Amino acid sequence: MRAITEVVISEVLTHTDLPLEDAIELQNVSHGAVDISGWWISDGQNDPKKFRIPQGTVLQPGGFVVFYENQFNPLPDVYPSFSLSSVNGDEVFLFTANAAGDLTGYRTGVRFGAAANGVSFGRYET
Repeated sequence: MRAITEVVISEVLTHTDLPLEDAIELQNVSHGAVDISGWWISDGQNDPKKFRIPQGTVLQPGGFVVFYENQFNPLPDVYPSFSLSSVNGDEVFLFTANAAGDLTGYRTGVRFGAAANGVSFGRYET
């Protein structure tokens, strides 16, 4: 697999109480629009096809999109739904795919530790 360079996982919120929800935020860091329709988000590097990004999801340069737990975990404890662990930490991966949903060989991912309630992890450039 090769690294995705134009879209990053910019923020992850893993410990929430209602009415808030866990969330995964993606950002386009390139200078052109990126169509991420049909790409996959997962909490496992070796199990990429868990949440398929809806058709029509285009990130403008510098733009963001947020996916909430009700989207990537619509049926808790029923595969391929997934949740994020705020107690043990977790990981999130983004995989590119073609229109048929087949992986195209690019991915990016982040790993993070335990989280305090309402505190997100964010991307920090050095």
